[in-house]
Order: sequence, then structure tokens, then C-alpha cells
Amino acid sequence: QKPHFNTPASKCFAAGKLVVSPEVTGYLGRNVTLPCDFIQPNEDRKVSITQFQWVLLQPEGNQTTLVVVSKEYGKKVHDSPLKGRIEIIEHSLRILNVELTDAGLYKCSMTTYPLGPFERDTKLILPDEAGEAWLSLNMC
Repeated sequence: QKPHFNTPASKCFAAGKLVVSPEVTGYLGRNVTLPCDFIQPNEDRKVSITQFQWVLLQPEGNQTTLVVVSKEYGKKVHDSPLKGRIEIIEHSLRILNVELTDAGLYKCSMTTYPLGPFERDTKLILPDEAGEAWLSLNMC
């Protein structure tokens, strides 16, 4: 007999779940990893990740696609200020040699079959030498 799920949290898990850290602290000149992982649902069938991507969300509402990874077509790194400084480790985004302008909000999105899309945001903060956290807000 299959378990009966009746709470919102268990319903979410029964359908699969995308897990990120809501906030990650990075340090200038060092590498930082923004984790993103898909937890399979509590079902007999396996969910397939067909594509995932990382996007940088700009304060003015624009989005910059950083990288798209497709099961069918492979990996495409897009032109951005981070090009040449990012790596994909499983589904996580690793930023090399962190710069002040890297601080901000990042979105991990996954398309799965047969469940469809999932997405979650992660904020990268960079503390200054006094220990205060900075979030880069380029208003130009």
C-alpha cells in the first residue's frame, strides 16, 4: 500500500523538489558554488531532467542567461560578465574568482519529464572587509 500524502510539504515532495540555498556568501577573488539539486519524487517512476539553466536576475528586472545545459543538445555558455568564470558541477553553478559585481540574485531552473518546470532563487552576498554584506545593485 502506498503512503497517503495530505500535507502541503509532503505533496510538494511527492511531486519532486528543487533545492537551493536561499543565500550564499562569497568572497572577492575566491570561488563560490551556488548549489541546485533536484530531489526525485516518492514514486516508482523516475523523473528525467531534460534541461536546466542558470540566470542572473538584474535589479531593474532584466534577466541575463548565463548557461543552459540540455540532455539532448549539451551545454551553452552565454555572453555575460561571468563568461569564462563559471563552471557547472552536476546542476550547481560555480563562479570562479568572484568580483563585486557578481553579487545579486541567481535563478536555477530545471525542466523535467513528466513533471515540467521547477525554479528557485539564490542570493549571492559578498561581505566587505568590515564584515558587512553587500548586494550589488547597478542602477545605471
